[in-house]
Amino acid sequence: MSDIPSVLQAEWFFSLQKEEPITAALCQLLALQVGALKDAFSGAPPVTQHHTDALGKVVKSIREIVSWLGPAPAQEHPKSATEREKEKSEWMKQCLDWGGSTLQAVQVGEAFDRSLKGRPGRHPAVSRRLAVQYIEQKLKTPALNLPTFTKQNCPCRKEKHDLPCEERIRQQIIALKRIFARHGLTWPLCEG
Repeated sequence: MSDIPSVLQAEWFFSLQKEEPITAALCQLLALQVGALKDAFSGAPPVTQHHTDALGKVVKSIREIVSWLGPAPAQEHPKSATEREKEKSEWMKQCLDWGGSTLQAVQVGEAFDRSLKGRPGRHPAVSRRLAVQYIEQKLKTPALNLPTFTKQNCPCRKEKHDLPCEERIRQQIIALKRIFARHGLTWPLCEG
């Protein structure tokens, strides 16, 4: 377990349906990014602005992927400043455990802070997980369409789930396609 940051050792992470194609691809991508972060501490890389920027990109990527996989919507709540500080400390400790210097751990902490910039107290991206869930159900049931899925699964409290509800999920599907393309993953649907 020492190769997995404690923030990824939560029960929700291990309960993921990794046999689902999108979730499996995101889990593999997450493992690659965690590996890249760990590799950044092998040897003693020079502490340069380029190295700091690279660490920041990997931390941001890891946090983004986790947001697609994240805990079930019922378990969600915006993180308090104390919870964010604790998570930052856990990432920094993990870097030290991997053999990174104190300065490198501080750089990871700064990268963590930058990944949250402009987003304190932001509610978790529930529609990201809905987008993953929609694609995985669409693969099993090709006749499924977004309006039907939205009406059945949208967590908003509106009486009628209309176009804005669908649009939030549709935008996240587009964002997920971009992540797949950016990391060279094959998008599993021909359309949608």
